Amino acid sequence: MTAWSALFLFGNLLLKQKEGIRVLILGASGGVGTAAVQLLKSQNCVVYCTCAKDAVDLVYSLGSDCVFSYTDPDYEKNVELETRYNIILDCAKIGYDKIPATWQYDTYITLNSPLLTNTDKQGLLAGLAVSARDFVKSNFDSCQKGSQVKWGFFVPSADGFKFVHDLISKEKIQPVIQKTFNFEQLPDAIKAVSEGHLHGKIAVDFNK
Repeated sequence: MTAWSALFLFGNLLLKQKEGIRVLILGASGGVGTAAVQLLKSQNCVVYCTCAKDAVDLVYSLGSDCVFSYTDPDYEKNVELETRYNIILDCAKIGYDKIPATWQYDTYITLNSPLLTNTDKQGLLAGLAVSARDFVKSNFDSCQKGSQVKWGFFVPSADGFKFVHDLISKEKIQPVIQKTFNFEQLPDAIKAVSEGHLHGKIAVDFNK
């Protein structure tokens, strides 16, 4: 649902012709990224992905059209050569200001907005003010090259849940689980999540 919210609500795919839409997913081997690949391919989008070298085969197996390993010496140039992307979905906490200026896109969606961090550190009103300033600045910088930046959030949409449920029922989405822990191993599960670089999700089986 996080992937659906980011793409279909904040990326406006609910209102667009989806077939042929070009989407670049940064960090495609994680939990949200693996879901995003499958959601997009179910709608006949053209999906480009970035991930670590050891996850390339996994991401291809989900249906990606092209996968870039970020450890490849020519990584940034290879992404650039695919010309303009309709959407860049950042599942890797990179930030619009950290991606190469030569990458062209219409909409950049981050799942790591500074909103909660700012309000936690500075209080509600000051945090909202700082976040608004950051949001305006990010879009001012991006609009110079005809782009926009959006902050994506999970939205508990009934339509979204039904959409995802239908795809799962038709086996067009397969959850990617890197490892399942039992309840007594919960600290180990938390550690695995905190270390990052996951291939899919970590699961905890409360029946064991």
